[in-house]
Amino acid sequence: MKKALILFLCLVSTILMAETRQIAKPAFGAAFNVEITPLPNQPDCRGFAFKFPSAITTDFPINNTVPGEIYFPLNAKPDRQLPAVQIFHTIGPDKFQLEKKICQLLAKDGIVAAYFQMPYFGQRGGLLGPLTILRTEEAFFQGLEQMRADIIRLTDILLSFPEVNPNKLGAAGISLGALATANAAYIDRRIQRGLMIIGGGSLPDILATNTNETRDLLAFFTRDDKQQQEELYKKLAKYDPINLTEPLSVLAKNKKFAMINAQNDNVFPPKCSQMLADKIGCPIKWYPDVDHYSFSHKLPDAVTDLRLFFRQDLPKPTK
Repeated sequence: MKKALILFLCLVSTILMAETRQIAKPAFGAAFNVEITPLPNQPDCRGFAFKFPSAITTDFPINNTVPGEIYFPLNAKPDRQLPAVQIFHTIGPDKFQLEKKICQLLAKDGIVAAYFQMPYFGQRGGLLGPLTILRTEEAFFQGLEQMRADIIRLTDILLSFPEVNPNKLGAAGISLGALATANAAYIDRRIQRGLMIIGGGSLPDILATNTNETRDLLAFFTRDDKQQQEELYKKLAKYDPINLTEPLSVLAKNKKFAMINAQNDNVFPPKCSQMLADKIGCPIKWYPDVDHYSFSHKLPDAVTDLRLFFRQDLPKPTK
């Protein structure tokens, strides 16, 4: 009985600590609210769940609320000193444990870190999950625009916290998340550091690999006649990292954009990664003798690389 009472009081305490915060001056559009709820028992950091309305409303209602989590260092102070990073998730599974862990490790390093569930993933996807985005051409391209709009809103949310330095914002992601990273740095120029892990450019060539990750998309893009296929690929070009290189090149010139890739990647062909790196002018760290799937054995090393890359934005220690 006593144990049940304690658990109940803890639950009530958590609910009472939930906050609704207004983002009064977002980068675009009208003001919006974000609901923030503490996450108990976080390792070496403070964590919060959040949800906010997407700036783009689709005809799939559960897709229009954006859930995610944000993590802070334990010693974070409201002095606008800490860098902040958006972490973009992989194509699956939808439990987001990898992204959560990366955010927690960054927070342990002294960096504010957050991830959100992209359109039609996780809680936003319904019974069919991410495949819901393929129901129509309009839904697919609206979903890509929605992803971009959600990225901008998460930047707005990060900047609403007095701990975050507005000049030290970053983005990183693995696989699908790498594509989102390129789009983030392109669409939101407040992001000043980026890291793509096992990603690349030239989306038609990437879809043509016809692997588990690309098979459904390839079928979607090639289901009609050749003229219609060309029209779809022309629309897709707007989101292809190979066409988003101008701001990425500026970051790379200042050593603030980098890539990590698998030497034998069978989803993002190495030629597609090298083509993008050459156009941006950024370095690639190649992991030898691994493909897209066996790269999972190198994830601990890649996450260490990620942490070192973003630690460069930490404030210099005072004497």
